[in-house]
Amino acid sequence: MTPDELGALLLAARGANGQDPAEIDIDATDEAGEVVDLTAAADALGIRYVEIGTGIGVMRDAIDDTLGAVG
Repeated sequence: MTPDELGALLLAARGANGQDPAEIDIDATDEAGEVVDLTAAADALGIRYVEIGTGIGVMRDAIDDTLGAVG
């Protein structure tokens, strides 16, 4: 996953169904079922996160700070 793809995913999740989540947790696998390392994309994006199992957790304020707050 690229930093741009992760950023787009976080923005889409933040705005899904008019919800206002406090935290978004993401884990991903590829077509073969192998875990996708999201930490490299998050590091390159420059977003604050915590590792949760095989995925990451990103707080709403980290999304806003890095990718822009919702109007």
